[in-house]
Amino acid sequence: KGGDPGNDNPWKKWKEGTDHKWTLIVLITGGKTGVVSDILDYDYVKVLEEDEGILIRHCKQKDDVITDEDMTAAGVMLQQIWVVGDTKEDVIRKEHEIRKKLYKDAEEVDYPPHWSVSE
Repeated sequence: KGGDPGNDNPWKKWKEGTDHKWTLIVLITGGKTGVVSDILDYDYVKVLEEDEGILIRHCKQKDDVITDEDMTAAGVMLQQIWVVGDTKEDVIRKEHEIRKKLYKDAEEVDYPPHWSVSE
């Protein structure tokens, strides 16, 4: 059983439309076998972590080898990236940017209309 969140909590701020941040966890999966560093651009990962201060959970390390046995219907979870922004559009734009720059081979993403924003 959870405790009382008090009067000043993130849910209340969001519901009232007052000052709050938007958070999105971008799930990065791989659908190919091979060394993870051949799938993801680790120079860009460094920019995200060191220059932009974005938190990344490395589910697989860059030297790990993905095999057919690792594959699921959704691929293999490689990273979880926490994106924070002032607006919903900010986090959507950042998610689009990450997907465009992170994969060494372009990944085709079919975004639904509600997840599209003007660049």
